Amino acid sequence: MTVVEVQELDVKVVWYAEEVGEFRSQSLPAISLETLDLTEFEIEEEDEAEADED
Repeated sequence: MTVVEVQELDVKVVWYAEEVGEFRSQSLPAISLETLDLTEFEIEEEDEAEADED
């Protein structure tokens, strides 16, 4: 999903829908989207990799 436009209360997004083989777009309320903390995700991935090695 890619954000293509941000307005005061709405965010326009575009994504590729594999099941139908086409791009889709939608305007979503800005409040419905959260920022993803990638550092937290990277730490979880490292923990899972270490557990797989054991």
